Amino acid sequence: MRWNWNCCARTTSSCSPSTSARRRCASRPRRCKFIEFEDALEQEKKELQIQVEHYEFQTRQLELKAKNYADQISRLEERESEMKKEYNALHQRHTEMIQTYVEHIERSKMQQVGGNSQTDSSLPGRR
Repeated sequence: MRWNWNCCARTTSSCSPSTSARRRCASRPRRCKFIEFEDALEQEKKELQIQVEHYEFQTRQLELKAKNYADQISRLEERESEMKKEYNALHQRHTEMIQTYVEHIERSKMQQVGGNSQTDSSLPGRR
């Protein structure tokens, strides 16, 4: 809100001071200083309000980013858990297959040893 210098009353339009208003102002410097101070204060208040709105907008943006990051972290933790379960299952299966393979090799060796001893006993002069 600005002062209407012609009638010394406040108005919402931005009026420039006329010559007669300047003369009146010159005769009353305290009042003019007060009016100038009030105008400056109002302008500063508007600027601060704009700054507050800007900071509120930034805060909302950062809160949204934080929420999105929290959701992403949650999904990644779930995925990590699933992958650990899958790894454990694969590790267990691999261990079972290795154990089966070792047992198979041992049986094969036993059969070869058993087969060789029968072959050795059937050949003449090899005892």
